[in-house]
Amino acid sequence: MLRLRALRARLAAVLRASAIGLPPACRGHALTPIAAREGVLAYLVDNALTYAGGSVLPDPDSPLEASVLTSEFKINYLRPAHDGERLVAVATVVGSGRTQAVCRCDVFVEKDGQRKLCAAAQGTIRKA
Repeated sequence: MLRLRALRARLAAVLRASAIGLPPACRGHALTPIAAREGVLAYLVDNALTYAGGSVLPDPDSPLEASVLTSEFKINYLRPAHDGERLVAVATVVGSGRTQAVCRCDVFVEKDGQRKLCAAAQGTIRKA
């Protein structure tokens, strides 16, 4: 995704789950010195949910790719995402059918190899 490239985010894995990390080099782009803005967390959640959902909703014309979009998602912000080295969004598929997948996502702030949960989300991804 071009949006991921713009923030230099990295996709770790896609197979019924996805993990997207925002490295420290991106701090100047969208993070304040105190905490990550809610928009950055929402961006990570949306992309992680979409990759996870897309992993179980393949396009019949191109099985290695998925043409999917986010139908909806909801985020609960649990604590400020501050004092970390990077943000990590981990999404998994809760359930899926032929046309849509329900996915869950947790966003962590990571520092010195330790992760603290800062947001939890759930969303529905559907075929485009």
